[in-house]
Amino acid sequence: MLVTILVITNIVTLAGVTYLYFTSSNQSSQSGSTSCSALYGGPANFGMNIKVAQTLIKSYKNSLPQGVLQSRSVWFSLNQMNRLICEIETKTAANCPNVQQSTLGIRIYNGQYPSASNTGFWNLPGMDPSLVRYAGLNTIVMVPTYNNGVNNVDFDPNYFDAGSQSPISLFQVCGLPMPGSPQAMANVPQNSIPDQTVMMLNHGSLVPPPFDPPPPGYTSLGLDMMNLADIIN
Repeated sequence: MLVTILVITNIVTLAGVTYLYFTSSNQSSQSGSTSCSALYGGPANFGMNIKVAQTLIKSYKNSLPQGVLQSRSVWFSLNQMNRLICEIETKTAANCPNVQQSTLGIRIYNGQYPSASNTGFWNLPGMDPSLVRYAGLNTIVMVPTYNNGVNNVDFDPNYFDAGSQSPISLFQVCGLPMPGSPQAMANVPQNSIPDQTVMMLNHGSLVPPPFDPPPPGYTSLGLDMMNLADIIN
């Protein structure tokens, strides 16, 4: 069941992120800017049958344990998404010129905030203690990727090999031996990983409330796809 939940969550999240980004680009092109086809090539095949989307969202809801309140969506502003994409592209061009821009991507990892009693997590550098209200809730983590000719590889364009002008592995960023090497470790103690900041995105707004205290008069109006999933048998 857990695998099903993660797959459904990832499909719906990726579809939403893709729709937001390319809808914005399409609107820009209609207002006289350079078209998306000219910039990225190919047709914009980002449509989704609304019945498919509704079924995915409802299936995820039905897979949740009864009586357990859980997040059902994660929201990021388009400006935040565009800024992340811009940072990936510009830092890669500057630091890793051997990486083709057309091979860049974003991998979306499914995650869950640990319990409120896990003070070691909530006290980590960079964590806002007030976010403890998210304890136990599902979330996502977005990580930049590039294609090395074989795989789409997680990376941070701020960390690179100066000689080859190519990205280095996040294992190297953390000072850990690469998987498959003689020194590779099957289990790595968390305290052996440095408090390293890498280019990733999290802390989106989770819905439904009360995960973020709603303003006076808040309703779920506007969450059309969630509401559509709830009312259709």
